[in-house]
Amino acid sequence: MGNPKRFYTGQDFAQLNLSLDRFQAILDNKVSVKTNSVSVLSVRGTYSHVESIEHSYVGAEQTVNTNIENPLEGDQLEKEIYVVLRSLFTKDAYHNPFIRTKTGYRELIDIFAISAFGVFLIEAKALGVYESVDGRTMERKVLGLQKQIKKAVAQLVGASKTLAGGTKIFSAPDREILFDRTFFPNGIVLVSEMFPFGDWDSTIRLVIDTMADCKMFVHVLDLKELLQFIGHSNNDRNIFDDLLMQRVKKFVEHPTLLVRSEFHEK
Repeated sequence: MGNPKRFYTGQDFAQLNLSLDRFQAILDNKVSVKTNSVSVLSVRGTYSHVESIEHSYVGAEQTVNTNIENPLEGDQLEKEIYVVLRSLFTKDAYHNPFIRTKTGYRELIDIFAISAFGVFLIEAKALGVYESVDGRTMERKVLGLQKQIKKAVAQLVGASKTLAGGTKIFSAPDREILFDRTFFPNGIVLVSEMFPFGDWDSTIRLVIDTMADCKMFVHVLDLKELLQFIGHSNNDRNIFDDLLMQRVKKFVEHPTLLVRSEFHEK
């Protein structure tokens, strides 16, 4: 919203109010105004000779490849975040760690990371662009996002129970990940974008109940906010941990998923 001291407090603008009413009528067909006609300017562009580049990020234990043409958008998102998180966690960040089963191996979570004071379970959910259906209403998009968040929370719960149960976790078939299992896990649902529309009460209740029942912090972040947290951690994973603790404290005090953190220089 900006600085409240700079808000306009003068005479009302009738034309501005009418424009806002028209815009609201486009988003919600239950709203009626005298006229909801809005002039639309369409600009048609073309492009050709497009080449995509595959990037490979080589680490001490794991190598990931990213390509903008990858139709598996969730897979692409988690790889990109894993690469960024390595700047904080170096060798203590793991992409797709797994556990052993009777028939082979099963993925634990998208990303697993360790700090001096906690462990982080990250499940990434991308809003599909390649597979999306044209003409979806905002209501359907919000419902789809909420469904993805619910699924991610369930995956975080399963992963946290695996940690608590003492099951061995591996980054490679012969490399067990060792960490302090008494740490209280930070579960992060990472979405590519958060919509400030719709009814989020049931999702908020799900997050609160999960934290109470599973003894795990749960954060729902979009990509922009997570990158903001990483950037302000100054290459220190423990600062990242502390920022998340401050955020979850604010969430408990004021339960909402529509959060935008601000950082101020001291």
